[in-house]
Amino acid sequence: MTQRNSITFESVTYLGAETTCGTHPGDGALTRIKIVKGGLLASGFMEAREENPDESQSRYDNPKRTKGLKKGSKWGPLKVQLKSIKTAARLGVAGSLSALSHRVMLKHTFGTEYAAVGCTIGVGSTRTSVVVDSTTGRRAGEIVLVELGSGATAVNKIAAVNDGTHLTMTYPLPSAPDSGGEVRGFYTYAMAEARDKTLTIEQKHVSNAGEEARALGCFASPKLELPELGKVPTWTLEGTCVDWQDGATLADPAFSASTPADDDMGPPMVWQPRVFIGSSIDMQTASRWSLEKMTVDIMVNAEEIPDAAYDSMVGGYMDTGGRENGTAARLSMSVRYDPALESGFTGQTEVSLFLTNTDTNGNVFVLDVGRMYLVEHTKPVTLGKNRRGMSLVYEVGRDTTTTPAGGASAADKDIAWTPVRVALGG
Repeated sequence: MTQRNSITFESVTYLGAETTCGTHPGDGALTRIKIVKGGLLASGFMEAREENPDESQSRYDNPKRTKGLKKGSKWGPLKVQLKSIKTAARLGVAGSLSALSHRVMLKHTFGTEYAAVGCTIGVGSTRTSVVVDSTTGRRAGEIVLVELGSGATAVNKIAAVNDGTHLTMTYPLPSAPDSGGEVRGFYTYAMAEARDKTLTIEQKHVSNAGEEARALGCFASPKLELPELGKVPTWTLEGTCVDWQDGATLADPAFSASTPADDDMGPPMVWQPRVFIGSSIDMQTASRWSLEKMTVDIMVNAEEIPDAAYDSMVGGYMDTGGRENGTAARLSMSVRYDPALESGFTGQTEVSLFLTNTDTNGNVFVLDVGRMYLVEHTKPVTLGKNRRGMSLVYEVGRDTTTTPAGGASAADKDIAWTPVRVALGG
């Protein structure tokens, strides 16, 4: 017996996209991700022991149980702080895409990613139509940053790629951009119409040899936890898997490096959102909303695909959450009292939400919802100790504010029509 003490936050965690569900992609395809200390990958690993009900002449003669399957195994939860994009990974005209741990995480949990370097602004732009040297690489639904001139910038969403040199913005810009500036791309993530890709996730506790675990065929649901103002939001990753290994059973390929490594992401982003909600959001005149609380629930249903080739009897997953389960996503928030919001519920008024969270280095996180409406009557709530506020619950529908190009691919339609999109850039 070799009991020993170890510290849970002395650990390293890796993840990588699988080509085939349950098949390790190889160490070279794994990316180290910095999770919040103390998160345990193997906390939900299971292997059944089935009863053996053979007859016996003694009621105390209990036979050993039969080794069963790994069906029902879960992993996590693992928390990841919302972090910024380093300057070197920004997608300006001279930028380049970087392999980032948040890219692997967000592409899996949402299903679709779009990222491309920027373009140069030409002469003749207006607040809604931006002239560029080339629209190659631009997509309807893509989040971008537009340089307006004199150091001013504005984050926006592309409504349509009109031709080879014109982009239509969804929300009118604060001013027409000057020529010579940039339209910078963002790493944009959208809910895929078909989400069935899986991850390999592995974790090593470096205090002692043998304290390591690997989950194969992982299927996660996205959960963005938004804190009080001034704190750091987190992504929570947890889900199910088709197979797992831990300790002495950990099979080849060998575990990824456990030596110290710099984070591939920038610093954590403090929550100080700039929020606009309205039927028509004009960046020049729109009033900024003050949110005291906000939660975003994306409805995920991991439908198991049976396959006897696996010890779990599960060969993969398909996300069937959405219309058949009532809604794709729901937003709940608490705001200061505003009696005008009551008429929005009565009239089933559809509105858009555009939220940006910018740090001191110009890094931006974006949450965009093209179409939502109140599904619960506004309720009075108490904010703080004595201030009166309102509780709002919005249901989200497919984005109709963007127009994908004719003959667009399935991924391009995902980016254009997604009910909820998030993006990172700067």
